[in-house]
Amino acid sequence: INAEYGDFGDSKTKYSIRPEPVGTLFFMAPEILNGSPGPHSDIFSFGVCLYFLLGNLILPSRPKEWLTNNISSTPWAIQLIKDCCQENPASRPTADALLQQLSWKCKSHSIYQHTIFISYRQRCDLELAKNLALDLERYFRRHQVETRDGQPITVFLDQNCLNDGEDWTHGFIGGIQNSKSEILVISKGTVQDMKKQAPVRVDNVLKEWEESLLKSTPKMILTVQESEGVTFKPWEENLPDEPHNKNGKQISQTAAELYKRQVTPVWRNQIEKVFVEVEKWLAHSDIINERIIQPTPQQSQADLELEKLTQRIEILELKREEQNRRSNDESRESQNRRIDEELRSQKLKLQELSRQKEQIRGVCCAFIETMSRSSKILDLSGRRLNDADCQIICSILKQVPSQKKFSLNLSSNNLGPLSAKSIGELLKLNLICKLYLSGNHFKEAGCRFLGEALEGNSSLIRLDLSSNEIRTEGAFALIGSLSQNRKLQILKLVNNGILLSNGKTEAKTFIMILGQNKSLQTLKLSNSKNNDSSSRNDVSDQIHNSISQILGRNHGLIN
Repeated sequence: INAEYGDFGDSKTKYSIRPEPVGTLFFMAPEILNGSPGPHSDIFSFGVCLYFLLGNLILPSRPKEWLTNNISSTPWAIQLIKDCCQENPASRPTADALLQQLSWKCKSHSIYQHTIFISYRQRCDLELAKNLALDLERYFRRHQVETRDGQPITVFLDQNCLNDGEDWTHGFIGGIQNSKSEILVISKGTVQDMKKQAPVRVDNVLKEWEESLLKSTPKMILTVQESEGVTFKPWEENLPDEPHNKNGKQISQTAAELYKRQVTPVWRNQIEKVFVEVEKWLAHSDIINERIIQPTPQQSQADLELEKLTQRIEILELKREEQNRRSNDESRESQNRRIDEELRSQKLKLQELSRQKEQIRGVCCAFIETMSRSSKILDLSGRRLNDADCQIICSILKQVPSQKKFSLNLSSNNLGPLSAKSIGELLKLNLICKLYLSGNHFKEAGCRFLGEALEGNSSLIRLDLSSNEIRTEGAFALIGSLSQNRKLQILKLVNNGILLSNGKTEAKTFIMILGQNKSLQTLKLSNSKNNDSSSRNDVSDQIHNSISQILGRNHGLIN
């Protein structure tokens, strides 16, 4: 579009402004009618002209409607019109700000306006900021979160968005002015550098703070925490009470104004924990629509590795794009070869892990479909499963018809107390007849979950909990539940660090509780040959003999 100026019949310089209203009513700013015109009145008229040029030939009857009417155009243009047509003259941008806004465009996203601008200290927080920008955009894409006007969430980071050869003032200030919100990353290094250089020369980070405070957009402060037990609070740092670069507001005053905004701590190596807080903040600020955020479930081992590989592949692809833009032909070819080799390797790993994950689900579903005509043993031992995997497996197995019974082998995985809770819920359905859980990490807490489920169980006849670090307390939790159980016949507790010595109160109580059970025939408390000394059971001969008598009564024996 080629714009040309014309018809200056009623125009005046800013030094000879007419007090009486002159001009076309629809294009007049409200303050002209009140006899208070000024340069800001022209900004209002510019907004109306833009509104008119974008195809809205019929103008609203009242100025306030310009702020709420739907405008059929790009989001950045809609926001520009709304900014220019603010009823309060002080809320409108200046002509210089408009020029800056209209002449700046991001290199990476090819857009004029970002959702979030990230301010940070490059010397100490570059990696954190890069990961934050990349992972935030990925997080919002994964959860299909968009701005209220239906646009994807975009993050301004200088490393990605500044145009080649662009100076700091034009690039950074353009980024701030064209963003709907700002996240300001503040670490110990940020403040230390500011103390040294802000009083004597322009500090870029402080300049970004100053520019951000000139806007009424939402701001979130992320305070970077480095180590356990040491909490970094930037407002406790004493910044100088003198103007920034000997010109302008006091440095300490700028910081004090900023710290009034929302402050959220973030661990340098755990930035993913802050994503939900960022989403809630954007929703509270009316930048995005609020959604119900479900608690994040524990990820399985396979899911964690899949996510890491996916992130690595995205980073490699970004590096390749950057390499193509900045390198000469010879170095570009060499760098691309290395990147392509790693990309191929990472993608192969991703495919293999995805296959393994789906295989677990497939095995469970196939087992249910075929159990009526084939083996009734589901063997998932030695597959590196963890609590989240176990939860999925148990939820699928709940679909087994109530009249069917099957054996489940989950030995030699990485299951803990939460898995015991999931398995306990399955046991209450009386579907499992034999359960093998050796070589996991159920410990005492897991035994309590299993014990509660065993009290009313009428299907399980064999339970193997060998090598699970349950200790004496875990053994008590299990044996105590068996007074109400009339089905379990075989219980293996080999290599669990169980201590039952002569004359000890624990041993006498153990024997007394065990004596109340009428079904158990075999209780294995021995030790394997190659076990760790810390997990060995220590049961005296006298206790062995007492247990043998109880089991003999139940027609069993002890090993």
